[in-house]
Amino acid sequence: MDALPKSQRPTFPRFRGDLAVPVVVIGGGLTGCATAWGLAAAGVGVVLVEAERLAVEATGHGSGLMRADAASSYLAFEKAHGRRAARAVFASTATAAKELAATAKRLGIKPPVALHDALLTARGRDEEKTLRREMAARETAGLGTPWLKPSMVRRETGLETAGALRVGDWAHADPFRLALGFAAAAAKRKAAIFEGSPVRKLRVGRDAITLTLPGGTITADTVIVCTGAPTELHRPLQRHFKVDERYIVVTEPVPAGMRRAFGRRSGVLVDGGAPPLALWWTKDDRLAIAGADQPRTPEKGRDKVWVQRTGQLMYDVLRMYPAISGLHPAFGWDSPVTRSADDVMVVGAHRNFPRQLFAWGGDHDPAHAYLASRILVRQVRGEAGTADRFFSFTRG
Repeated sequence: MDALPKSQRPTFPRFRGDLAVPVVVIGGGLTGCATAWGLAAAGVGVVLVEAERLAVEATGHGSGLMRADAASSYLAFEKAHGRRAARAVFASTATAAKELAATAKRLGIKPPVALHDALLTARGRDEEKTLRREMAARETAGLGTPWLKPSMVRRETGLETAGALRVGDWAHADPFRLALGFAAAAAKRKAAIFEGSPVRKLRVGRDAITLTLPGGTITADTVIVCTGAPTELHRPLQRHFKVDERYIVVTEPVPAGMRRAFGRRSGVLVDGGAPPLALWWTKDDRLAIAGADQPRTPEKGRDKVWVQRTGQLMYDVLRMYPAISGLHPAFGWDSPVTRSADDVMVVGAHRNFPRQLFAWGGDHDPAHAYLASRILVRQVRGEAGTADRFFSFTRG
């Protein structure tokens, strides 16, 4: 967010008056903006309302790391919901990562989304056993992920490991610019966008749903809620999700001598700890690190937590790469992480909340956000895909 000059940021008015429209999208993060664009491009009348500024909350604080995986473990999801559901959600997510890259290019959103591989590494014998079981389950489902021997991992990463899984179509994107790009594209397609317009109340009637905002009311056939996690408007559904925080560090530029310790420096490296640690490189030779997930901390004293968790991330990487001793962090921040009970996002309707669709638990991952937007657009148009039902509250 700091890298984009304010003069280049689009601004939208507050909502004032009374309006009737087919669809209202609540939430101006990446999911909401992509959904508004998808509906407007399909010729559906849509209004997007954001309580603050577009993309400045969870989207703007995200790391931008895109996983082509629907969850951290294919095997765990398959055990919970069966092979058909697991194969569908993982295949859909991998496809969404490629589609997001292509769509962003077509819309002229910069910087482009560049896809690359990720290495899920096993540092010890127990982690190797876990990853090999994961690989076997994916191969049985037709989602093959090759195994890399320790010598190959060493050439790629400079690490001594027990091996790694190579997973394709991961990426690093700029979630802030992606969201603003989709918002601009939606506005060109006649979507109405309002900032500084929080929804105070929802009232469901027989023929429509009415939203009450500080500046007036909006009546709609359908409301789509893209707020990352359930808010007070849907308090009964909060129990289905857990909100943690993840810490992200970007170092100062890494000297050439230190960079040699990291091997080829291609793609994303995911260390198989608990919680996992992800590393990737920026274009200006900075090392980016994301991890140290923990429950959300109160606002009071958060500065101390930032310092502590930033230091912990740097220490964890130093243990992996002693050659970076003396390297300092240049930037550090935290990002909310919303997870469902089974680690796969929930997209769709809930029987207790008529005329409403939801997209929650996507971990603020750009690929997941884009996939959620496509599912939501299909549901509004009555064109739900075969795999879409596996992202619902009932997983079937």
